[in-house]
Amino acid sequence: MHIKNKIKKKAGFNVGLLLLLFLNQASAYGQVASLADILNHPDRFNERRIEIEGEIIGELLKADKGLWINISSADQSMGVFLFDKEAVGAISHWGRYKVRGDRVKIEGVFYKDCPLHHVMDIHLDRLEVLEQGRVLEDSVPLFKVDLSIVFFVICLTMAIIYFIKLKHGTRT
Repeated sequence: MHIKNKIKKKAGFNVGLLLLLFLNQASAYGQVASLADILNHPDRFNERRIEIEGEIIGELLKADKGLWINISSADQSMGVFLFDKEAVGAISHWGRYKVRGDRVKIEGVFYKDCPLHHVMDIHLDRLEVLEQGRVLEDSVPLFKVDLSIVFFVICLTMAIIYFIKLKHGTRT
């Protein structure tokens, strides 16, 4: 009986150790952070590997040694520099008016004051598309269409009455 308890404890310890190693490996890349945290506390993340999620916005900008993309999350945005021009091939929708950009996970090194670009940016190591963007449908509610027709008829009637009074009315 005593030996069975030792075996169970040893097995539990091994499972716990494996679980700890697995969890450590899953977050081994770098700090998972929000864009707001990074922008509010840049010293904490400076020159560290980070992982953020957000929407690709704007358009692709070409630079001498790579490309620039912009990522947005919760009313914050930041430039991301890519040395590998092939990394943007997976992006299908760039966020703009009436288009929701692809939702991506970006892994890279954050620089508070990048030695290469002299701005706050992220140098991309890996980009993963989490959700495809889409074209947004913009529709006008039927109530507003009906209301605009009513106002148009009222204005037209008032204009006709004004011009009739102007032409045939008595002048004092």
